[in-house]
Amino acid sequence: MDGLIAAIEGLEAVQALRGSRWAYPLVNVGHVLGLAALFGAILVLDLRLLGAWRETDAVAIERPAVAVAAAGLAVAIATGALLFSVRAGEYAALGVFWVKVGFVAVGTFNAVAMRLGGLGRRVPALAAGISLLAWTGAIVAGRLIGYWES
Repeated sequence: MDGLIAAIEGLEAVQALRGSRWAYPLVNVGHVLGLAALFGAILVLDLRLLGAWRETDAVAIERPAVAVAAAGLAVAIATGALLFSVRAGEYAALGVFWVKVGFVAVGTFNAVAMRLGGLGRRVPALAAGISLLAWTGAIVAGRLIGYWES
């Protein structure tokens, strides 16, 4: 694992990102925007599953919200990988980083199960609860990374 971490940190693109005055902050902004899109769309979907906006057709909410959430997740993962790469050794040593990764995995798995397996239609409150817990946990753990020491 140490060799992989060193290889990541040694990449030329990572070194350029680390040394740039503007690149890292812009990637960080991109990460926040990806999270905002993801969580905003997920929140609307989950609240609908919990009974909000019953007068609004669920499909009318679901189609655009899923597209926004998927795009937000893609941006958040891509920018998160870049942010990780700059201090991969430090972040990989933090338990809170792995807690965040776990929450993202649970949230993503839950979203796929809701979309492909019909979990949201069979047990909507459970699916929404898992989703809200996972994505909120990922955001909180992610914010703690900047303040945590190994």
